[in-house]
Amino acid sequence: MYSQDYYSKLREKYYAYEENDPKALVYVNQYIKKAKSEKNYSELFQAYKDAILYSEDQKMIYADSALVAAKNSGNNDLIGDGYLSKGAIYYFNQRKFQYALEEYLKAYEYLKDSKNEFLKYQNIYHIGVVKSYLGYYDEALKIFNECIDFFETKIDGDIKKNIIFNNTKGYLNSLHQAIICYQMLRKDEQANKLLNIAETKIPKTKDFYLEKSYFTKSLGVSEFKNKNYKKAISYFDQALPELIKVNDFTWASYIYFYKGKSYELLGDLSLEVENYRKVDSIFNKNKFILPELRSNYEELIEYYRRVEKTVKLTT
Repeated sequence: MYSQDYYSKLREKYYAYEENDPKALVYVNQYIKKAKSEKNYSELFQAYKDAILYSEDQKMIYADSALVAAKNSGNNDLIGDGYLSKGAIYYFNQRKFQYALEEYLKAYEYLKDSKNEFLKYQNIYHIGVVKSYLGYYDEALKIFNECIDFFETKIDGDIKKNIIFNNTKGYLNSLHQAIICYQMLRKDEQANKLLNIAETKIPKTKDFYLEKSYFTKSLGVSEFKNKNYKKAISYFDQALPELIKVNDFTWASYIYFYKGKSYELLGDLSLEVENYRKVDSIFNKNKFILPELRSNYEELIEYYRRVEKTVKLTT
């Protein structure tokens, strides 16, 4: 009982830190040291998972350690969670999608019969995200609608309670991914319906600012499709700061691209080029761009490089 109380109080010391804030690791390392000394593998697993959250550049190292701790515990739920964590890093941080899918499928084998439904659906959700990236929007949409149905039944109550908080995150993320699929399938009416639902469901606390930004980004896409380019830009500008804060360069590049397209259609060459250059900068740094943008992006960047070269030759 004393040890469990110690772990709980230690976690309280860093719970309020922002994701990727290494200052939290001072306390997380104390957690790791204590769990190791007691050979408490379930707590050691949790400590390493927390380290993943707050680490900036050693997430995979901590994920590997978490998986070792999970295997030492002999708990299938923890092992599945360990593979899920590795898959999430491959997907969201490294953009290695084949590796991510492999980890998610390993997780599925450990979680498919789990009594922990939240963890099981969390893994199913991530498989859907990979399918969506690969362009299998109809298949992914079925997964996300299944996740929406599951999480929606578990989000009523005090948002401060951990179980409600986590299920609310799962519900909102599933809504966001379903909206992406509907927009890619040009089913804009269904996408807008979910955007309206999201507006009523999202909590007004800082813990959900990122989710709010994803929906705001999707509102921008909706306005772009309706040729309301100034309104689209306004939504994109509202969404960007939180995405930049968590280094979500995928959706940041998406926003910069559509801002560039909006300014192009508004006839503002200067801001058009400025935003396309930001897409180019993200691509050069991370060697990644969403498939749906690639052909247009490459054509546009090559065009503006030729323009710049011509200008230099004539000056």
